[in-house]
Parts: sequence; structure tokens; C-alpha cells
Amino acid sequence: MPSSHSVRCSAPDALRRHIVQRPIIPRRLRAVHWIAIIRTIRHHPVLRIIGKCLARSLFDHIAPRIVLPSRIRNSVVRVETSRLVHHLPLPAVIRHCPVSVSPRTGGRVESLLLDSAIDSLRQFIGRIETCFKKLTDDQIWSRGSDSQNAAGNLALHLTGNVRQWIICGLAGHEDKRIRHLEFDARGEQSGAALFAKLSETVEEAINIIAGLTTEQLITVREIQGDQVSGVHALLHVVEHFAQHTGQIILLTKALTGEDLGFYWHLNPPPA
Repeated sequence: MPSSHSVRCSAPDALRRHIVQRPIIPRRLRAVHWIAIIRTIRHHPVLRIIGKCLARSLFDHIAPRIVLPSRIRNSVVRVETSRLVHHLPLPAVIRHCPVSVSPRTGGRVESLLLDSAIDSLRQFIGRIETCFKKLTDDQIWSRGSDSQNAAGNLALHLTGNVRQWIICGLAGHEDKRIRHLEFDARGEQSGAALFAKLSETVEEAINIIAGLTTEQLITVREIQGDQVSGVHALLHVVEHFAQHTGQIILLTKALTGEDLGFYWHLNPPPA
């Protein structure tokens, strides 16, 4: 049994630790303190983004634990979470950043593949949006020669490719694509109309990708005259989109002479 002397010596230390770890602050002051923190976060641009990312991470942690059949939870929740973040009032370069916001499904390879494809498409469409906002309609349709493609033709081509390979090829919709018309166009549509159609098509494709099953990924079907699996179709669309996004970026830099700032966070701080 400890002596009374040892008890009297340790009691102040225990009390001090208790007070330091759990300071006695009136409830009203605690409420005012949290209100001040929330207001600071809401009115500070960087803290606001960080707060949204933390809330997003919390949702990602909770969503997989919702009591739903796994097939529904792993598709519907992923789609709705992606829609939520896609429509947050953030700059395009941040809103379409390659950071997955969909709940993981036990680390399965197919889940990582689908999430990676969605993240990549969102990043690419965000960069095309940035480019189109910097270009006039005349610049969008400008070309050095007839053998070159304008940014407008590339936007039409990406729309047709994503629809043929994902919406029609993987989801089974009727394929009405006439590929050569994408390159024959010469300024019939505005830049805003071109991007709206491309963005709508990509969003529809992302919803399909989010719900793909293992069976759909390994099934071989005919797309554009070739026998390909769902995995092959998905990888083709992502790499094809990346290739033409790079071309649109190059055209935009050549026409505007501007740095598009996609890697601003990697630049050294100003001296």
C-alpha cells in the first residue's frame, strides 16, 4: 500500500496533468472559440480548401461503412461523391486535381483501376477547360495547315472517342459515331459549346466507369472493329485522352504565349 506521503506528493501532479489536458473553459467561451475558428476557415481561401479536403476525407472514411449491398455501395456512393467534389466552387486546376475522392473497396485491383481512370479523366477535362477559357473561338479553330488539327477538332474527336469506347462499347448504347466528321469540322461550333458537350460526355462516361464490375472488365467485345476487353477499352480511353489533352495544351501555349500554371505548386518560391 502506498504511503500517505507518496499520495500527497503525486496528487498535485495528477491534478496538474488533468487541468492541462482538459482545460476548464466555460461552455459559452468554447462556443465562441469554435465560431471564430469556423469563420477564419470560411474566409481564408487556403484554409477553406483544406477544410473541404478534410471533410471529403471524412466522407471517404464513413461512406464504405454505410449499410448497403456492396455492389451498390461501391458504385453509387463513388459516383455521388465524385459529383459532389466536381461541383465544388473551386478553380478548375484544383477541382479536377488527380486526388481520388471515391471510397476504396478493400484495395481490389479493379477498384484502384477504376478510381485511377476517373481521376485522370477529371484532371484532363480540367486542363482542357483552362485552355478553352484562354482561347477565342477563332484561336480554337485555327490551324497551321490543312494537315493539322485545331483544338476544336480535338475536342470533337475526344467526345466521339469517349462515347464510342465507354458509353457505347462498355455500356451498350447504340454507336452512331462518324469519325471523319470530327476532323472535317471548320468552326461550326463555339468553344463554349464544344467544351460543354465534351464535359457532358466525360461525366456520363465517369458514371459508367464507376459502376463497372469485374465481369465487365474482363469481357471481350468488339469496339471500332477490334476485339478488346473492358480493361483494354478503359486504358485506351485514358491514354488517348491524355495524348490529345497534351496537344491542346501545346496549341494553347503557342497561341497565347502564357504559362498555364498546372504545376504552380512545384515551382520554387519567389526570391
